[in-house]
Amino acid sequence: MKSVIFPCLTMMLVSILAAACPAAAAGDGGPGGGALPEMRVVNLADRAADASDLLAVEDGRYSITGYGREAHFGNDEGTFVGFQTEAPHFTFTARIAGAEFDSPNAKYGLTIREGLEGFTRAFSIRYDAWEGNRCLQWFMRHHRAHDAHFGGLRAWVAGSDRTFEQQDGFYLRIVRRYPYLRAYASEDGQDWTDVTNYHAALLEKEVWVGMQVTAGGQGRPPMEAVFEDIRFTVDEADTGDRRATFTDHKPNVRTRMYLVRMESDRGDEVNPFVLIPEGMDRSEIRALYWTPGNKEVALYPNIHMPWENGPGRLRRPEGMEDWEGVWTFEADALYRGLAQHGIVRLGGVWSSRDDLDDVLEALAEATGIEHLPDLPFIPAGISAMGGASARISQTWPQRTIAAIPTLIGAAGMGATGEEVLAVPRLYIIGSRDGAHLRQVIEANEGVRERGALWGTAVMWTVHHQAHKLQAIALPYMIDMTDARLPERLDRRPIELRPLREEDGYFGLIDTWESNFPKVVPVREFDGDRSRAVWLPNAHIARIWQAFCSNHPQTVIHFPRFDGHGGFGNAPRANLDWRNSHLVAGEPIEVMASGPDADDVEVTWYAGLEQLEVIREHDGNPFRVTLEPLPAGTHALYAITRIGEQREISRPVTVMVHEPQQ
Repeated sequence: MKSVIFPCLTMMLVSILAAACPAAAAGDGGPGGGALPEMRVVNLADRAADASDLLAVEDGRYSITGYGREAHFGNDEGTFVGFQTEAPHFTFTARIAGAEFDSPNAKYGLTIREGLEGFTRAFSIRYDAWEGNRCLQWFMRHHRAHDAHFGGLRAWVAGSDRTFEQQDGFYLRIVRRYPYLRAYASEDGQDWTDVTNYHAALLEKEVWVGMQVTAGGQGRPPMEAVFEDIRFTVDEADTGDRRATFTDHKPNVRTRMYLVRMESDRGDEVNPFVLIPEGMDRSEIRALYWTPGNKEVALYPNIHMPWENGPGRLRRPEGMEDWEGVWTFEADALYRGLAQHGIVRLGGVWSSRDDLDDVLEALAEATGIEHLPDLPFIPAGISAMGGASARISQTWPQRTIAAIPTLIGAAGMGATGEEVLAVPRLYIIGSRDGAHLRQVIEANEGVRERGALWGTAVMWTVHHQAHKLQAIALPYMIDMTDARLPERLDRRPIELRPLREEDGYFGLIDTWESNFPKVVPVREFDGDRSRAVWLPNAHIARIWQAFCSNHPQTVIHFPRFDGHGGFGNAPRANLDWRNSHLVAGEPIEVMASGPDADDVEVTWYAGLEQLEVIREHDGNPFRVTLEPLPAGTHALYAITRIGEQREISRPVTVMVHEPQQ
């Protein structure tokens, strides 16, 4: 069986919640299984809909009616009928006795779900009526994708068994051996075929198990599928000494926000702020992570809608009684991780170029950090504020370590002047983000002719949202801080060290649609420079290869890096961003998915360092324990080889902390 990559479609955002229904009649769970657990019926497409008429049960036959569009790229739609279980090991079987549909995209089969919201992680084995398939398909969504804009198009792996073409009259089965899942099919319920040929996984210990029916498109007639001989058996499996804890470290992340209320040179009222983790040696602060803009959220994650708008339209969390002063919050551990590298976050709104010195002086007085006005900075922003970050690097090139404009086209790419061109920039853009990617590629020829130290990283099939852009932005920020700061910071003013184009790498645009984009040292490159993006060192070049990997089959589930809802901005209220923080010196549990083949070979890396595999669990090369990492920020990824073919997984950026007393 070969994995199939499907074309990506834009999906409309749909709010979904579970709609309860009276319990369905319980059937025979099969030998050793007892009665089936109580079922729930959910219309995944309409939170307010009454789902009671979508299921009819008679003599153990479940007739399920499904509406909605195909559940492939963004939110799931259709009808889910199932139950919740904490059993780590189970077998779930059903026979599809009949299916009536009038849509080329209908889908129906068995599903294991993290939750009953359409954007949650899920694994399915189903008949896929899409004209390019018309056979059985397995599907795994490995990222909580609220909609296509949050990366639903970059969050799945799927494959098809084209030898299994019949539309009904067959059995399906999902077997769970926590945390992995396998899917099987049978014509008679006796002889079973493994349909997946893949190490599918779902990290959650409590899952929803059931049947799902989707009509195949909005406005399409509903479809009906009949399931019978439904069996659920809790299995006793020998797990040996498998840890399977997948536990994140919870570092002390209390952070102080110093918020200053002041008037700009133009008469505007502004509110700059700086975030400093408690316990940080303030003499170790080396740089400011500057997120400009008038849509800043003061702090997250403990922000609850609605926010309040203050002067300059700065948004603050509820409970903050004044717009000036010092507050301590339980902040995202991102700030603690950056603090290990001497980087703290500067934010707020001011519109005049002449305000920077006044702002930093005011913050120095509020914090008591005398050297704060002298600190260099890394401006980073999204969309319009991505353009602002490029302008900041042009206004203060002598003080800018690097700039990270994101989700913005060729903003600032026409700049000239040696001092401006010598400031590193990394543009990060979604491939479906309007014309932005095309604009950057078109401007790249002029950028290369001028020798600008600028590069671009692409997020395939992502629209105008952050998705996981910090997986490369954070290492880039840290590397550039280390590379450009002088050895001694007590000499004022701080003079940043220059970088040279010839010491970096070129990432080749013409290869970044593959699953292993190519990079070449600039000194060895003799190709078309207009089709290359500049990367500052071998470490960032390797992370760029992983970040731009188009559609790798290898997916790391733990450690997790689900991303952040922006550069320090609040994520959407109904999304649970979960990013892993680990303890220095402790072995690392890794759980991943990938191709199942006799000659598969998987190697694991943190940056440029190959990590030793301490233990491979159950002979699964994607389930391993790796040697410990030192404190700091690390990009983990895997390189998978099958024969002559190889691919690089997308990076999982984790922050490793010293043990806390």
